[in-house]
Amino acid sequence: MNPGDSEGVIRFRVHLNRTPLHEEPEIRQLIVWRDILYRLDLVGRDPLRYSGLGFGNLSVRSFRKPDAFVVTGSQTGGIERLSEMHFCRVTAWKFESPELWAEGLASPSSESLTHAAIYESEKRVGAVIHVHCPEIWHQAATIGLAVSNPAAGCGTSALALEMRSMMAALKPAGGGIWILGGHEDGIIAFGADLMQAGLLVLQWFAAAKIRSADVVRQTLSKRL
Repeated sequence: MNPGDSEGVIRFRVHLNRTPLHEEPEIRQLIVWRDILYRLDLVGRDPLRYSGLGFGNLSVRSFRKPDAFVVTGSQTGGIERLSEMHFCRVTAWKFESPELWAEGLASPSSESLTHAAIYESEKRVGAVIHVHCPEIWHQAATIGLAVSNPAAGCGTSALALEMRSMMAALKPAGGGIWILGGHEDGIIAFGADLMQAGLLVLQWFAAAKIRSADVVRQTLSKRL
């Protein structure tokens, strides 16, 4: 992790209109996928990881406001089951300031600018998932996934601008999964919907687990 790179720390000014969000279709979808990722320890909170702060977040493009998105609230990683009060709708943002406007009872995730950059760059993206997976992150040099600039730390406007640059350079066809080089164990996946983004995470998570197990077996066989 880069010096000064602290998971869960909001690095932008938040303008939050504290009004309840009803359990709309996008929130129900987010809860289902968040439950899956929580059970796999790809989202959550662990006192032995990242200074005990929550990690991982999910969002989906708003059905009613296509230029907005609904995202999990800041520091909700340790909550086993989320409800509508743990989400907010991000309606506008500025990268350079940086600042963000949202509505809901929860403050937006510290990675909301990163999500915003992806949605803004590709209108076909309907969902973004950020997880922490050491197995994928530590295999960056061998598995062929794109890696963001290590100088761009988590939650920063620099990372948001890096996402925008990568979207422009790599031109993903609506979906992809990348390693966040300046964000320990950080992975970002996006797709046309939560199903596509979620399955990308699960596919690469399983592949990384298998690869790790193969490396262990090969190491043990050489010692015997």
